[in-house]
Amino acid sequence: MGGCCVLITGTIVPNVSLHGREGQTAAKRAEYENVASRRARYLENLRWYASKLELPIYFLENSVYDFESDGEIQDLFGGEQLHLMRLPVSAAADRGKGYQEFEMIDEAVLRLAGTHEAFVKVSGRYLFRNVQHLFPKRLPGIAIDLLRRPRVAITSVFACRFDFYRAHLAGAYREADDARGWWIERELYSRLSGAALRSEARPLLVEPKLISDVGWDGSGRAGWAPGAKRAVRNFERRLLRGIGYNEIV
Repeated sequence: MGGCCVLITGTIVPNVSLHGREGQTAAKRAEYENVASRRARYLENLRWYASKLELPIYFLENSVYDFESDGEIQDLFGGEQLHLMRLPVSAAADRGKGYQEFEMIDEAVLRLAGTHEAFVKVSGRYLFRNVQHLFPKRLPGIAIDLLRRPRVAITSVFACRFDFYRAHLAGAYREADDARGWWIERELYSRLSGAALRSEARPLLVEPKLISDVGWDGSGRAGWAPGAKRAVRNFERRLLRGIGYNEIV
């Protein structure tokens, strides 16, 4: 994809309500809130993506973390490929992680408009081993997995043209509210599914390969399918592309 960059989102010091984690043990919550662990995971993943993708990478971060006092981070962002984009702490902790993540993406799209044609978005807590094989070289509008049965869009990894995002997804985060069960994944599905955008919203080319150790967040939603199921899913993807369908059944 020409003129592409990478947006990697992160929040080193967490700023979300307990919604969705009320049933977790104290130990699990402590793991999620461990700033040192979160920082280490983000840095590990940033270095890995920088080694695999010959593209400008912007780390979008919206917490109170003290970057100026962290020499390792200063060195990491001191070169030409990795860039730190610091954003304000969200005032909507009760609306959920998806709200905050796309609040950051909206601002990044605004700041980078005219600089790049498209972006690959990755949630910083995830490491996808085959990220360079997920997207077509010529991006129609957006490449993202839309799951028909749960009616959600998988937002942990996707690619999108800047003009498409501004036309169809800008401001979507304002509708997200985890407390009432309307996740950002549902909002994006409602905007992208169906016939209207079928020629512009297409599934990823192959199943993303998420490393088995996902660390402190622990979500399995991004780890689609292992082993034999992966081959079946990849066949399904080829079939869907062949008939011009944009949802995964």
